[in-house]
Amino acid sequence: MPSNKKNRDIADSNNKAPKKKSAVKILIKVLCYILCAVLGLGVGAFIYVYKTLGAVGFVNTPFVSDSQYETIDFDNLDDIDLESGDVASSWQDGGHTRVYVNKKYPIKKVSQKDSKVENILVFGVDSRGTKDVTCRADAILIVSIDKRRDCVKMISLMRDTGVKIEGRSSTDKLTHAYAYGGVGLLINTINENFGLDIQRFVMLDFGSSSNLIDMVGGVDIDVTAGEVKFANQNINEENALLGT
Repeated sequence: MPSNKKNRDIADSNNKAPKKKSAVKILIKVLCYILCAVLGLGVGAFIYVYKTLGAVGFVNTPFVSDSQYETIDFDNLDDIDLESGDVASSWQDGGHTRVYVNKKYPIKKVSQKDSKVENILVFGVDSRGTKDVTCRADAILIVSIDKRRDCVKMISLMRDTGVKIEGRSSTDKLTHAYAYGGVGLLINTINENFGLDIQRFVMLDFGSSSNLIDMVGGVDIDVTAGEVKFANQNINEENALLGT
């Protein structure tokens, strides 16, 4: 009798094994299907976002010739009067804030890291008039012109980013580099802290920023009720500065 019972137990275990293996196979297949579906959705979402964010919108704007660019002669700065701003007219009369150039901090020559990609600094200063030259760089953008992929990309650097600035004993805000040493110190600080190769730049003040926005047909911004009060304060100040 014990022998027969043992044989039955062995037979029962043999009969149950295939069912367990079959259930495991089904579970593995289901998990594989789920994983493939998730990966497919992820890849699809990535492609959609990449194409959407990577799309470049074009706006027709007046062409600016080389003769209209202002050049800075770093070797002959003695004639520049930092106090007056070296401009002939106020913002109201079409003037603009002069670029702050400090002879002590020329733009250091840096080799271009990629011959097909040029990084250009675009920054806006918080100047309150054409005579307010020694100000801060409050809006800082890196514009990358990628000729290999035929696209333009932009990234913003936070003004309050803590960085090492030449001549300062401790970490300071990135925005202060311009006030401490002009455009040369600002560009050198960005290149040295972020490993970039910037050699050219564009500076905007409040007046030129308004003109640029008008050139592209304006910019629509959604604001909350709580933001309106503070937005109007800035708008009122700018209107007073621009005489509008």
